[in-house]
Amino acid sequence: MARISTYVSDTTVEKTDKFIGSNSGGATKNFQLSDISKYLRATNSGGVGGQIVYVYHDNSFNGTGFRQPGTISFSSGGASVVALSSITTVKISKFPNGFDNPAVNFINTFLDANVIIADTEDQDQFGVYNVTAITQDSSETNFYDLSLTHASSNGNLNNLKSYSISVLSAGDKNILHTQSSSSNTWTVNHNMGKYPSVSIVECDPTANEVDGDLVIGEVTYNSINQLTIKFASPIRGVAYIN
Repeated sequence: MARISTYVSDTTVEKTDKFIGSNSGGATKNFQLSDISKYLRATNSGGVGGQIVYVYHDNSFNGTGFRQPGTISFSSGGASVVALSSITTVKISKFPNGFDNPAVNFINTFLDANVIIADTEDQDQFGVYNVTAITQDSSETNFYDLSLTHASSNGNLNNLKSYSISVLSAGDKNILHTQSSSSNTWTVNHNMGKYPSVSIVECDPTANEVDGDLVIGEVTYNSINQLTIKFASPIRGVAYIN
């Protein structure tokens, strides 16, 4: 093998580039940059703070027949492809994928928080949920059940793909709901994944503009994504949802 100093320097790094090294058995191998990057994402070995990474296992548990450390799965086992929109509970290992140290204290910070579960290789495959309960499995004590309320999602969990879980920190959400026709019941689909505060300003009944008068309505939270406002008589105006 020639001296390293004799090789031409390549200043353009591409995912198909290869490194030469030794595997765990000591054999000399080629390692493709994209595969190294995939490993770093699947194990969070790059040390990205605020997230925990798991590999999804369907009901075969990668052919072992039993639940594995470092995985996300379902209590009764799951299909090889599961719509993220259908998930109401998941079972996660207390050990992140590729690590021997437990992350129980970190997992417990998810309680009552909005979290995002995202494919580490395709960020457009994700689900946003509110964590309503965290319970240690009484028989498989290395695993914890997360009860989830779905807020929004796109895509699926796919067998043997890796997924990160982190608290959603996209900033505080707010919307402006405009009720253009008078009604004593306003239904607002805000899709904010939380129970927001509501302020209502009535429109001047003789003009087509908001007159600045705050009004009180009875707010009912139908879910973390929808609310209803009821009034004693029909009105129109705007609701500031924050």
